[in-house]
Amino acid sequence: MELGNQIKKYRNQLNMSQDELAEKIYVTRQTISNWENEKNYPDVHSLLRLSSLFGVSVDELIKGDLEMMKETIKGQSYAEEDIKRFNRDGAIFTVLMIAMVILPVPLATFAGSPTQQVGISFLKSYTGVCLEGAIIILACIIFSLFASAPPSINKSVSVVTMVWSYIAELVFNMLVLVGLVKAADRIAKEMFGL
Repeated sequence: MELGNQIKKYRNQLNMSQDELAEKIYVTRQTISNWENEKNYPDVHSLLRLSSLFGVSVDELIKGDLEMMKETIKGQSYAEEDIKRFNRDGAIFTVLMIAMVILPVPLATFAGSPTQQVGISFLKSYTGVCLEGAIIILACIIFSLFASAPPSINKSVSVVTMVWSYIAELVFNMLVLVGLVKAADRIAKEMFGL
C-alpha cells in the first residue's frame, strides 16, 4: 500500500505537521496518523481535499493503491453470489409453500370420507394461520413505525407531561397490537370452526 506513504511524503514536502494538515482538511490529527500508518483510508471528500492541498491529482495521490483497490473490489463479488443463492433459495421456498397449500386439495376433493375431512381441516387451519399471520405482521409494522418515530417535543409543556404522554401513547399502541393479535385469533377460529 502506498497511500499512507504518499500522504506523508506530500505533507513533509509542504513542511506541515499532522495537526496543520488535519486542520486544513477538517479532520483530527489522529485521523491523519491512521491514514499515514495505513490503519484506515480517507474517504472521497478527504482525498479530493488532500489532492487539492498537495497540488496533485487524485490518481497521483493514490498511485500504487489502485491495484489493491481493484483486488478489494473483486473480492466483494461474493455479495452477488449471496444474492443469487438467496434468490434461488427463495424460489425453492416459494414453490414448497405453494405445494404445501395445493397438495391437501386432492385429499379434500377425491379421497374417501375420513381422508377428505383431514384435507378440509388442514385447509381451514392453514388459511386461518395465514390470516392470523397477516394481521399480526400488519400490527407489528404499525407498532414499529410508532416506536421508531421520535417523540414530539412541545416546549410549552413540562418534561414530565411529555414523558407521561409518550408512555401513554406507547401503552395504547401496545394494547392495540395485543387487541389485533387476539382479534385475529378469534376471527380465524370463528371463520374456520377451529
